[in-house]
Amino acid sequence: MMRTGRVNGVNGFRSLVGVFFVGLVLGSGHPAWGATVAHEGFDSTATVDNLLTAAGHTPTTLTAAQIEGGSLVSSGAPAFDVFVISRNTTFNGSSIAYANAVQAYIDAGGNIVTEWAGGNMFFSSYAADIRPPAGNQPQLGTFQGSVHSGNSNGTNTPINILNTSHPTVQGIANPHMEEGGTDFFFWIENPDAGLEVVADFVGSGAAGFPIGVNLPTLLVGCSGGATFVIAAWDWNDTLGQGAGNDRFLTNAVGYAATNSSCVPGDIVQLEIMPGTDPNFIDPDIRAKFPVAIFGSEGFDVADVDVNSLRFGPAGALPFLWAGVTLEDLDEDGFQDMVVYFRIEETGIAAGESQACITGDGLDPVPFLACDAIETPAVDEAGGAPVPEPAQIWQLIGGLAGLGWIYRMRRRS
Repeated sequence: MMRTGRVNGVNGFRSLVGVFFVGLVLGSGHPAWGATVAHEGFDSTATVDNLLTAAGHTPTTLTAAQIEGGSLVSSGAPAFDVFVISRNTTFNGSSIAYANAVQAYIDAGGNIVTEWAGGNMFFSSYAADIRPPAGNQPQLGTFQGSVHSGNSNGTNTPINILNTSHPTVQGIANPHMEEGGTDFFFWIENPDAGLEVVADFVGSGAAGFPIGVNLPTLLVGCSGGATFVIAAWDWNDTLGQGAGNDRFLTNAVGYAATNSSCVPGDIVQLEIMPGTDPNFIDPDIRAKFPVAIFGSEGFDVADVDVNSLRFGPAGALPFLWAGVTLEDLDEDGFQDMVVYFRIEETGIAAGESQACITGDGLDPVPFLACDAIETPAVDEAGGAPVPEPAQIWQLIGGLAGLGWIYRMRRRS
């Protein structure tokens, strides 16, 4: 079974498992696969968890201390497909360590969704009318733009959707109005040309809101391989009420997780244990196994730095004693690379369903690619792997894979 990733020549890695699956539903704002989603700063983390779970995602609540400690990045890649940032840390002035950890996540290709004050750190300056203490938050300068206000523009302020076809606003009324949930706003003056203003609101003349002026409050765009959905109104306040802000959360996460337009480069195809299906890995077995990285017109495997390759959650190094081969395994006219890893070094655990490889290509251009795996199931009661004839399957799978490679070599 073959899965894909992408070469990313701008900012690190981004996991794209599932992005190219048949059945992707961008128009609805919901992906055809579940994203892993970290979130921080919401008033009711249980409500956020429930909404994301109902939409098919896997949510994780993080604290500011966990973010500062590096929980957003694992082995040089994003630990989560999307990080949703709300107000409870950011409005009060997040630490430099918090901002730096978010920057590391972005550099690795992680995707961002923000609520109210959560997006302020990504702009280049604060206006004089910024509401204290929001202006104490360090800014990363990801995008040009000056952040204004944070006060109430008025209860039930209408948000005008400018691009009604954008996935983040599907199923949401235009204008979007929600008493208690479209009241307080930040807005961005002279936003970066690389950001699309999807929605705005009209200033009421209250503090920091020029009367009669259309003020940008929903912006989307890219920085390197990362997708950004910056929503600068108080949508946290009415989550769980079954209205438009609920839909916006799941739309925004679905879009950020599946948007491939931010990731330039060529598709990299990976096959674990080529020729076998399923790719069964028993973490308790000490053995080596093959991984095939497939070349294409835009990706020459001869440019891959073998010493840069890392596999699995633990970032296992290649088992070079088993050799590295370059040959056209799938007979498409392009060389493919077969390299071996040792199971016990990968960090793969029972219950996991995918594994990824990272490495450097030409220049060097980093890439990440993933494939599906099967591992022993986990007993929910005791947490131990459910007994099954894993060793037999491992042997059969390994022999089948080696036999497939042998047959391909004989054809060349």
